[in-house]
Amino acid sequence: MIEKVRRYIEQHHMIAEQDKIVIGVSGGTDSVCLLFMLMEISRRYPFSLHVVHVNHGLRGADAKRDAAFVRDICQQYELPFYLYEKDVNAYAKEHGLTLEEAGREVRYQAFEEIRTKIGAARIAVAHHKDDQAETVLFRLFRGSGIKGLGGIQPVRDDIIRPLLCLERQEIEQYLKEYGLSYCTDVTNASNHYTRNIIRNKVLPMIEAEVQERAVSHIADTAELMQEAEQYIYEQALLAFAATASTEAENGYRVNVEKLFSYPPILRQYIVRIAMERLADEWKDIGCRHVKDILELKSKGSGKSVMLPQGLTAKRDYEDILILRTQIPKESRAFRIQIDRIPQTVVLPNGMKAEFSLQEPQKKQKIEQKTYTKQFDYDKIESGLLLRNRDKNDFFCINAAMDRQTIKTYCINEKIPRDKRDELVLLADGAHILWVIGYRISEKYKITEETKTILKVHVYGGNANERENQGFTF
Repeated sequence: MIEKVRRYIEQHHMIAEQDKIVIGVSGGTDSVCLLFMLMEISRRYPFSLHVVHVNHGLRGADAKRDAAFVRDICQQYELPFYLYEKDVNAYAKEHGLTLEEAGREVRYQAFEEIRTKIGAARIAVAHHKDDQAETVLFRLFRGSGIKGLGGIQPVRDDIIRPLLCLERQEIEQYLKEYGLSYCTDVTNASNHYTRNIIRNKVLPMIEAEVQERAVSHIADTAELMQEAEQYIYEQALLAFAATASTEAENGYRVNVEKLFSYPPILRQYIVRIAMERLADEWKDIGCRHVKDILELKSKGSGKSVMLPQGLTAKRDYEDILILRTQIPKESRAFRIQIDRIPQTVVLPNGMKAEFSLQEPQKKQKIEQKTYTKQFDYDKIESGLLLRNRDKNDFFCINAAMDRQTIKTYCINEKIPRDKRDELVLLADGAHILWVIGYRISEKYKITEETKTILKVHVYGGNANERENQGFTF
């Protein structure tokens, strides 16, 4: 079974030698299995494990027992242990979330905090095939497209799921075979949560009455859906570029004739891409909203539909406009100081910027990707800042170090006026290293004299490039 997990890790390029891996361990069956399997695999392919346990403040003495249990394992096997305590009930009320949603947010905040603090490469969590089946059914019942039916991905951003190749019974068999103890969370047996109903009632009934290997079959179908989603999305990006423009104020203008020249599935994805790029998050947006937009084809100019996340779509003669409510300029302003490296920061648009330092190699390969750039670190004078544009911003446009203002660059590149204040800039004072998603300054390019390379990788959120990382945007 360990060999099965090791092959799965290799198949999805989850872990490299010498990586630091943050692992979430609740003390339950799944996370204990993950911990011991990764410990075993790390003996053959060296990487280090750093355990994070989150106390949600919901189960009193039982939660403290779980934390002590995980701490004892870490002490026994000399693993770094981090305890993160948070009042999830208060957090849920403050942010208007369910306890389930709040707990998930708190856990991943804790994992990311430790990952950034220690410079870890990945965060390992213990989702397995049964979780995959539950997720697929949950989304199917609520109404989902191909993306949703792809379920949980093996790798997403910094998150890896090495046990997604195992069913729950295999995990229980492993723990029994090796005599490993674990904690039991009684709330898992409660049917208060929708997912628990699917786990405790729906899936067992399907396995008993319909198909005994239902979990495995659903998980296999989810994998096929992920592959289909990847292909269709890539085709849709090409179609989107040919169909939509940013002529509309604070949104996209989609030509109806071009839109409906594509097969129905691509029409849906073109609309979805526009909405993804405009919405702050995908929450509350579903297939029915895409359908509402497409139905504007048969309606007269001026007809509109209201959408979640402050979006609106309306028919405008030969086009459909997909718009968002204007955000006041002052609310878009942000400044993020990069005061240490390695470091990963979250940008206001949901993207993440990962900073790391490297030593130059002979015949150094320079990254040429839209969202990954390398710079001569020693040429930075004032320090690094991620921010919006200022009126005095500039960069160097050629080897002679001629300067061009960012305003002039935006005009030359025909970047819409309403989009310019939303650009994310990596700045060294008023000198801009990188207009993210566009170009970099000549001054900071790597040369034969470069002694230290700064690598910056931006991903997630609304980034419109997939750089073979397995991310979903």
